[in-house]
Amino acid sequence: LAILAISTILLAALVEELRRTNERLGGVLNGISDSYYTLDRSGQITAANGNAAAWWGVPTPAELIGKKFWQVSSNQQQQDWISRTLKEGIASRGEVHTADGRWVELHACPTPGGLSVFQQEITEKRTAEVAPLTPDDALVESDSLKHVLEMLQTMNQREATLLRMRFGLDRREGRGRGLVEREIAD
Repeated sequence: LAILAISTILLAALVEELRRTNERLGGVLNGISDSYYTLDRSGQITAANGNAAAWWGVPTPAELIGKKFWQVSSNQQQQDWISRTLKEGIASRGEVHTADGRWVELHACPTPGGLSVFQQEITEKRTAEVAPLTPDDALVESDSLKHVLEMLQTMNQREATLLRMRFGLDRREGRGRGLVEREIAD
């Protein structure tokens, strides 16, 4: 009877420690700005944070648990990426474009039971990369280009002078002894 009581007390202590560890981990995962979710090898969601729930339009992460990834993600490109990463079992990074025009960056890390995925919306970053130049930016670009062209022109003038000196070309006449003429003349 004493052994059973000790076993029950130890089990209760382990369960309590597991609960506290789970709360700490949940606090960390909900504190990150990325969407985070884990999948088992079959693609079933086994954990998710609040940002993942918000991304897929469900009120709580608990509503995602147990569902197949393919049920919650309608983006074929993302589904293919997740499938390939699960199959290969190699950490990977990728970007996908969603049907509603958003860009998502994905980082996937294989785990013994499947895959941990960090997902971040990068629409603003991607839009800025391809945004057209403002008039002020164009002016700066134009000034830079003008400077480069001036440098090239100066270099070309120096090279032309060196070539004229080397091959005896007379600037005024635009002609002189060329390389073949020089070999013959010497």
